Amino acid sequence: MAPVLPLAVAALSGFTWWKLKRRNYGKMTPERKQVFEQALKTLKDPVKLEKLAQGFEDGGCKAEAIELRKRAKYYSAPKEVKDKYKETLRKALGSTDPQKVTNVARAFHKVGLYGAAGKLKQYAGGLEAPLGPGGLSPEYAPLGPGGLPPKAKTG
Repeated sequence: MAPVLPLAVAALSGFTWWKLKRRNYGKMTPERKQVFEQALKTLKDPVKLEKLAQGFEDGGCKAEAIELRKRAKYYSAPKEVKDKYKETLRKALGSTDPQKVTNVARAFHKVGLYGAAGKLKQYAGGLEAPLGPGGLSPEYAPLGPGGLPPKAKTG
């Protein structure tokens, strides 16, 4: 009976350790979310992005690992590839076709370029916005004398 008791205690403590370790497995905790979002905004080193992606994958957050690997792939790409992305962004921001701009935004999002995709979506939304009186949206209304907006008529 004596050898069985230490074995049972070891098994119980091993099971408890395993259960505690697995408690947050696959869950996007607030700490993980903060690290993930900060990495997407600021981290540009492909080696560090890949290590972080491996950590997320080991923690069960596979979708986030995939997104981090997309960023690592972009930052490890040759300068010519990055220049093509920048040129495509410039052309899309010069387009007046909201559908084409939206398509480019989707393509940028698929490769992990979320900042550029967000700018393009916002730009496309402005192209699709309804026009105000006089054929211009309110943000682009003509300015009056002295660079100020024209005075509204009061009744």
